Amino acid sequence: MPTAFLREWKGINNVADPSEIGASWLVTAKNVDIDDAGMKVSRRDGYELVQAGSGVHSVYPVGEDTVIYAEGKEIKELAVKESGASIIPSVQVLETAGSGWEEPITYCEVAGGVYFTEGTKSRVYKDGAVRLWGIIPPLDSFKIEPVAGGALSPGQYLIALTYAHRDGRESGASRIRIFDLPEGFDGFAISDIPQSTDSGVDTVNVYVSDQDGHELYLAQELSASVASCLVMDGTETFGDVLTTAYKTNPPSGHIAVYHNGRIYVACDNFIYASDPHNYELFDIFASMRFGSRITMIASVGGGMYVSDSERVYFIRVDEKETGVVFIATPLSAEPVMENCYTTADASIFNMDGATGTVAVWTSESGVWIGADNGVAIPLTKGAYHPPIARRGFSFIRESGGSRRYITMLRGSGKAWNTAEPPKIGVTSHFYGGGSGGYAGVINADGDSVTTLVPSGQTFVIGTSASLVSLWRVYLSDPASGDDEYFEIRAKRRGLSADFVKSFRIGTLSVPYSIDVSVNSGNMELTLSNLGSVNILAIVKSTLI
Repeated sequence: MPTAFLREWKGINNVADPSEIGASWLVTAKNVDIDDAGMKVSRRDGYELVQAGSGVHSVYPVGEDTVIYAEGKEIKELAVKESGASIIPSVQVLETAGSGWEEPITYCEVAGGVYFTEGTKSRVYKDGAVRLWGIIPPLDSFKIEPVAGGALSPGQYLIALTYAHRDGRESGASRIRIFDLPEGFDGFAISDIPQSTDSGVDTVNVYVSDQDGHELYLAQELSASVASCLVMDGTETFGDVLTTAYKTNPPSGHIAVYHNGRIYVACDNFIYASDPHNYELFDIFASMRFGSRITMIASVGGGMYVSDSERVYFIRVDEKETGVVFIATPLSAEPVMENCYTTADASIFNMDGATGTVAVWTSESGVWIGADNGVAIPLTKGAYHPPIARRGFSFIRESGGSRRYITMLRGSGKAWNTAEPPKIGVTSHFYGGGSGGYAGVINADGDSVTTLVPSGQTFVIGTSASLVSLWRVYLSDPASGDDEYFEIRAKRRGLSADFVKSFRIGTLSVPYSIDVSVNSGNMELTLSNLGSVNILAIVKSTLI
């Protein structure tokens, strides 16, 4: 038998036909590493149990030998030290929340603090302790009434409140109230001042404008327990100008990233920016909306790579005196699987001309690199397609002198594993009506609706489980005119019982439910309209 000498291992190729790729490509590889030169295949490193837990997730390093993580309703800190051949763990509970930390946590480390959120709660880890991230501003429910005995002149006054924390942080302002002081009165009383639920808040700041003025000045500093005060003197006795108007505490999102002096938080299909170098306050006007749920925000020198569920963009942020301006350039890269990205120094990739920080991400077509100038480069598009996943986590690990980009997938299905990626096929339209009625005509973008389905209908739609399908259910509220769609994606071929519920995009508050089930090998979509919402159409796109 002839002998074959293999001079290199190129890695996995699951795109081309296995009979045509040659001996140096691998069709599958499990628990092995290939060195950077492609000359050696070895077992990957093993692992050992350090600390047992139940449902542990979202581990983040906060020191050389310390991590924080979520377990049930608790945020914990794990510190380890070596004693001879043994590893000794030490666990401390940092916080017990009222509800569980169920969703993956996103972390952002800057200025000695770790800022984190998981969509419903936001916290900061600093100096071994966890506290709330930001201060919720006061409500504008306080009362204002004219009184006599002061030195104010009749006219229009602006009033707002803020909270101040004992550590010196100040909240965003309440909605600015306008008060007309009538003739015959020369002061006003503020009552029913709302109380903060943050135990660290010890002061309520009262800001008032001059007569018919536009700037608000610090008029009084009240103890947090005080519910009323009098404003009797003019601004000549007041303090500093209000600087936190139209600011709020950080939104709870699913991605948080530091970029050029600000923290950016993604909430579904919106990105919100903090104030410059003040990560506790977010400007409600500094936001950008995308067409679908955001799956990546990666910061590099020249901007940020942002992916929603449809495509990747390079975002340049222009700092203006009035705030931030987002300049988006669409790229040809396929969308990123949620949270499957990281950043690294360009030098580790040996790329000609690439310097500084680059973004590295995993899409359905493989691994990509985004340079700091906005150029996206596919690394494995012609050789490797990963399994399709709902979300995951990516990082770069150095071990044994080699660096490896590692992606861990959650809810993964089957890779394309074909010589040619799937293409979008014909789009089918399904219309409701209970016993045979139709909803009218709607295209794949949700336009051209001619009639509406009566509310309270249930639809069951069967489709072959061997195909990959994307459903969009378009709905509207006849009372408000708001609309939204609910998107559901069936997983890749071969997993007939699997599906992914995606997300709602829009502003509807009317209740409804959408369920997906498998019946006799078919994927069935059941939409139960529980309110007065109109069902415009159900649109199905098939990947073939």
